[in-house]
Amino acid sequence: MKNFTFVLIFLGICIFFSSCAPTYLTHLTPQQKHHTFTENGIEYTHLQQDSIEVIVGYYATEGEYLIMDVEVGNMTEDSVTFDPAVCSYMLIDSLSGNIMEFQKDGVSRPLISTAYNPEKELASIEQRIRQQEANLKAKRTFLTILAVAVTVATVAAVVNNNNSKSRDTKSPRLRAVNTNIALNLWSDSMRLIGTSAVDAHAQYSFKTDNLESLKETWQNMPLQKFVIPPKKRIRGDVIFHPEKVNGILKFIFPVANHNFEALFRQSVTKTP
Repeated sequence: MKNFTFVLIFLGICIFFSSCAPTYLTHLTPQQKHHTFTENGIEYTHLQQDSIEVIVGYYATEGEYLIMDVEVGNMTEDSVTFDPAVCSYMLIDSLSGNIMEFQKDGVSRPLISTAYNPEKELASIEQRIRQQEANLKAKRTFLTILAVAVTVATVAAVVNNNNSKSRDTKSPRLRAVNTNIALNLWSDSMRLIGTSAVDAHAQYSFKTDNLESLKETWQNMPLQKFVIPPKKRIRGDVIFHPEKVNGILKFIFPVANHNFEALFRQSVTKTP
């Protein structure tokens, strides 16, 4: 039921971009036991209101992505809209039952995290790709100007070395040595400029290839905003930013006029 190819690509990209970050082991366990079942090793919570079903399971946490496997079933006679961008969760202290808070600008705010918006993520990736193209163009322009400047300077030096005044004051052998030094310096400079151009293009290709893979993944794996026809179902991933603390995560999935609430206990362990 899940496209594991895209999941593996997505997780691989997440690992690449978070390779320097501290490592955490995260596990989420459903708390609404009377609504829970297991499929392919994943524990799901099944929720239903007025012929609309929402099934939620924890898939993985990698880097800055908490991935929930979500299925929405519309058993009504009307179409309903599901938008992952309005889904969220709040972190609840498992002992007090209160919503956890964080300090920002000296003000306590409830710890609520909204799901990633796939459309905004795609727009951001497109912007980053365009920025990489602009950076490559700027580097190429700079290296071209540098190559022209070095060439002009070398020609000027050679011409000056062989003009009539130099012929009067310098021996032919000295003029030849000076010309050879200038040409060797020009050759070395061109080689360095060429190497810099190749490196710039290699970095551009590496970064844009990763961004294109990430773009393809956001296009195909996460659920997008979708109008679900009557008697139809959709399934995919809703992705959140993880909060790496222990507690109860109260997920809220708005569908039609209902808020479907799924409770998961989060256990986080920081590895060496």
